[in-house]
Amino acid sequence: MSGMTLRPYRREDRAAIGEVCVATGDSGADARGLYVDDELLPHIYAYPYLDFAPDLVSVIEDRGRVVGYLLGVASVDEFVSWWREHWRPVIAERYGSIEHASPADARLITLGLNPEQQLTELREDYPAEFHIDLLPDAQGQGHGRRLIDWFLGELGRRGVPGLAIGVGARNEGAIGFYRCLGFAVHQEHIGADGAPIAYTMTIDVPRKDPVQP
Repeated sequence: MSGMTLRPYRREDRAAIGEVCVATGDSGADARGLYVDDELLPHIYAYPYLDFAPDLVSVIEDRGRVVGYLLGVASVDEFVSWWREHWRPVIAERYGSIEHASPADARLITLGLNPEQQLTELREDYPAEFHIDLLPDAQGQGHGRRLIDWFLGELGRRGVPGLAIGVGARNEGAIGFYRCLGFAVHQEHIGADGAPIAYTMTIDVPRKDPVQP
């Protein structure tokens, strides 16, 4: 095991988390240059989570450098309500409309302006969600499992019954990783050509007794 450590999120980690998000944002590969503004990715998949639920964020640190993280929410319903009021104006001010945006940018901006797209019929039984990203030099050392075990423990202490995540169909490494941790494919999402483009994977959360003060 390396000397990398898991620790709670600190406010000064925000920029580093954004950098990791971009560096892994193309199904695990570097996403720099895929969007007009690289910051669009963390504005959708990182920064709102940091603001809404900083207590559900942990990072992997290597000699003072953030090399990975997990961030999530216990209730997508509550998160979307917060997003409409507090985060949608941030997206609107920074990115405006999608009138002249590329298709890739337009997809993310549309999600930022319409957070209800995150709501699914699964959310009663699987109300939580998360995003996890690790730089290549932090992968294959058990850190992803450590982060997810920590998150499941937090959800269990809060009485959250389950969580659901979306995984791109071409991210075969992530799909295999989640299967090894006990996640199951709950839904298959098919593209126009009839091939899978993404999967919704779910896991039930073991309930844990709250930590006594």
